[in-house]
Amino acid sequence: MVLDMIEKILRMDTQERKKDSFIAFLKLGHHLFANVQAISLHEVEALKVMKEAKDAKAEVGRLKDALKENSTEVEHLN
Repeated sequence: MVLDMIEKILRMDTQERKKDSFIAFLKLGHHLFANVQAISLHEVEALKVMKEAKDAKAEVGRLKDALKENSTEVEHLN
């Protein structure tokens, strides 16, 4: 299989080799661009989730503080 590819390359003229190399380069560039875009989208999603987690943690803190205040008020009533 590799030998067949080498023979094909050797039979090609310079223009064909340049064209094939350029096509391969474009395909790799396209795949690279697509992967960068996918990573960027995942990064945006991760940042949103991290913000939601931070907001939820802050809300839990507020609820804990409110619970402490209510517990203290109930203790004073006893």
